[in-house]
Amino acid sequence: MFDFLKSLFKSREEINMEWLARFVSAYAEGQQRAKINSALGSINVQLSPEDDNTQYSIQVSHNIVREILKAHGTNINETDEYDILAAGFLLFIVSNHISLLVGAPFEHVSSIAIICLLSERFPPDEAVKYVCGIGDFITVHQKI
Repeated sequence: MFDFLKSLFKSREEINMEWLARFVSAYAEGQQRAKINSALGSINVQLSPEDDNTQYSIQVSHNIVREILKAHGTNINETDEYDILAAGFLLFIVSNHISLLVGAPFEHVSSIAIICLLSERFPPDEAVKYVCGIGDFITVHQKI
């Protein structure tokens, strides 16, 4: 209870320090975005501007994995289930790293980015069913 009262009566210095900490954090996130945009620009990938960190992370993760598949000579439309599973694992790794850099929730980024990737091959409602079926696919193959 007293912590709440303390938060009401902060000194000007405490308020300034909190504001500075938020400013530095926002600046660092902006710097990370600039580095990511520069890296993607070097492989001719242009992103649409996103203010939301989650949407930005989804877009970046999806584009990075798509470019890796393209560089490998693989098209998501022509892959089998094992390649899709490997691409999904790669997408989880990339989305984890990007969400940490930008400060977005990994759970949202990874689950939506995989649906975006699979939506290139399947209609969106089938992509969701396919993602749900990946767990069953892994479970069946672990028993073999």
